[in-house]
Amino acid sequence: MISATLPTAEAARAARLRVPHSFSREPKPSRGEHPGCGRSHGFAPQIARFAHFAVAGGVAQKALRRRCRRRNKSLKYFEGFPHTLDYGLYFFGPDGACQKYVAGQANPYCLEHRKTLIYVHGWEADRIEHSFRETFHWSSNEPRFGLDLDLAPPWLDRNWNVGIFYWDQFSDEPWLPDAEAKIWNAQGPRSMRYRVASGDFQASSVRGSASELLAAQLLSLPEGMELRLAGHSLGSPLVIAAAEEMLKRRPEAFGIRRIALLDPYWSRQMPLLNPQDYLPLKTTAEESLERAQKLADRQVLFEIYYSCPVLTQLPLLADDSPAQHLLSSQLAVMVCYDASFAELDLEAQHLLAPCLYLHSMRFAAGPVPSARSSTAQLR
Repeated sequence: MISATLPTAEAARAARLRVPHSFSREPKPSRGEHPGCGRSHGFAPQIARFAHFAVAGGVAQKALRRRCRRRNKSLKYFEGFPHTLDYGLYFFGPDGACQKYVAGQANPYCLEHRKTLIYVHGWEADRIEHSFRETFHWSSNEPRFGLDLDLAPPWLDRNWNVGIFYWDQFSDEPWLPDAEAKIWNAQGPRSMRYRVASGDFQASSVRGSASELLAAQLLSLPEGMELRLAGHSLGSPLVIAAAEEMLKRRPEAFGIRRIALLDPYWSRQMPLLNPQDYLPLKTTAEESLERAQKLADRQVLFEIYYSCPVLTQLPLLADDSPAQHLLSSQLAVMVCYDASFAELDLEAQHLLAPCLYLHSMRFAAGPVPSARSSTAQLR
């Protein structure tokens, strides 16, 4: 186990975000299988908040409303969002400029023969009616402790394309397991319904699951691109499922080299409450691990970055066994961010992992794994 400090920025405000890390390549014992987590009845939004973002005093919810009211510069670029369904891949330039990716059409922010990062967000409960969308702007994503900083330029300066796959209108569900189901099966408990600005849900004609939609987008990218996927929270099982779907559909065009799991989350299966019966004979964690092992067989390197273990590793709420098995099998490297500066603000801690991972491209690679580390260094 090695401890180090990741620099973040030059201002005094950044000083409180100088976050110690630890990482290990040593095997860790698996935590095994546990049942758990579930669907609420009656007061679903309130119970879901408590179960998955259990922050005392409602501090997180007040901050969330402040965050959602802070419109970011990129909203004008999104096609129809949030009034009509808009999902898929957007590529970004500096200062929040972005353009939706359409196969065969020129996109100034998606250039052939460049390495490409695709970031995938997680659960987005109650975001859509506030016209909120994650971008690469740190304090727009997390205003309580985040820096006023665009996280895309360090990647762009090193000749990377950077994109975000949006499935937020699908993942805006009051109850997290309903959003999780859409990763795996378009005919789950809520099908592929989506939310619009009014807060209402609309029936969708989309027939593919979120992972199938992402896989199709990845396969439509210019041939020969070297891809790196980064998924936050529920975005982690989504990128694993989509990458394996991509491998299955077109193994000869498989260009994924690394997958970063940023505070990854799998809900815990529980009979009646969260049966996960849209997956035959498996839990979401088991399905993810099986697919991740197939990807590892193709020399995909996994990176795991934790920032809020209370949410992502607590047996009552989460099933962290896929990450633990990858670590114990020496198929992944791990970094633990110390987010104690956020005290009881668990949502802020949870959002730290993607922000610091993206930010780490700004600094030279060192002994601690980071976005800037080469694949050879991490192996």
